Amino acid sequence: GIRFHPLHVHVNPYQITSIFNDPYYLVGDWHDTFFSTGIGFATIRLNIDTFTGMMITHCHNLEHEDNGMMGWFKIIGKEGTKWAGAKTYDPTCYDEAFPGAVAP
Repeated sequence: GIRFHPLHVHVNPYQITSIFNDPYYLVGDWHDTFFSTGIGFATIRLNIDTFTGMMITHCHNLEHEDNGMMGWFKIIGKEGTKWAGAKTYDPTCYDEAFPGAVAP
């Protein structure tokens, strides 16, 4: 479970799509760090359309992180590409919510 482990995801935010018995987090919230306050589970989805490469995730309890509670995702594809089926799969999909950094 995720209890007592503040989960932090670098680069891309994630949205809570379902959650059980939490007084703080709500379905629909966007975060980069999630700390459960007594829940048993949560389901999230990542917005990964503007970044490809290695994305790190780790426990924000630094003693846990230092002892190996971390991992990575390898995101492949072309940056900025959007999955054409996203709105069909989930009509609430945010396909324009995070436009990325402004060009200098």
